[in-house]
Amino acid sequence: AQNFGVYGKHHSSICEKPLKENLITTNQGNEQHVVYPVVVVDVHGVKCRALLDSGSGSSYASAVLLKTIGVKPISSETRQIEMMLSTTTRRMDVCTVN
Repeated sequence: AQNFGVYGKHHSSICEKPLKENLITTNQGNEQHVVYPVVVVDVHGVKCRALLDSGSGSSYASAVLLKTIGVKPISSETRQIEMMLSTTTRRMDVCTVN
């Protein structure tokens, strides 16, 4: 789910204000719910939420977080992002955060 707030378009899992509905469903007609593993983490003094995805081949951070902690891109790559129902290709900055 995406959220449009003070910081522009971003994923709801990193939003400070919780959405009205805390459970995300994969099918409106189905009674099963999916709960994503989201934890609060401290990144260089900034508390934020992290989505734990053991199946992901990469880690991602919002542009707002990277700007806040002063991280600059070291390169840029074209990535194919595979989602549950679609695939998209995007140019993404690559950063290192220790």
